[in-house]
Amino acid sequence: MNAKPASQWEQLLGSRTMILVLLFGATGILGLPVLWMSRAFTTNEKILWSIVNSLYTLVLIAIAVGVCYWCYLQLQASGLV
Repeated sequence: MNAKPASQWEQLLGSRTMILVLLFGATGILGLPVLWMSRAFTTNEKILWSIVNSLYTLVLIAIAVGVCYWCYLQLQASGLV
C-alpha cells in the first residue's frame, strides 16, 4: 500500500524543534494546545514543557509590567503625570 504523504500540519506537529520554537519564540502560553497535539513528545515531556513555558510566559509578563511601572515612575518624576 502507498503511504499518504504527511500534510504540512502533521509535519509541524511531528517536529520537536518547530514546536519549541513556536512555544518560546512566537506564542508563549497560547502554543500549549499545539504541544499537546504533537506526537513528538511523551506525556512527561509535555508536562515538563508546559510548566517551563508557563513560567517563561509569567516572567515575560512580569518584565513587561516592570518596564511599564518604571516608565510611569519616570513620567511622574518629570512632572508629566
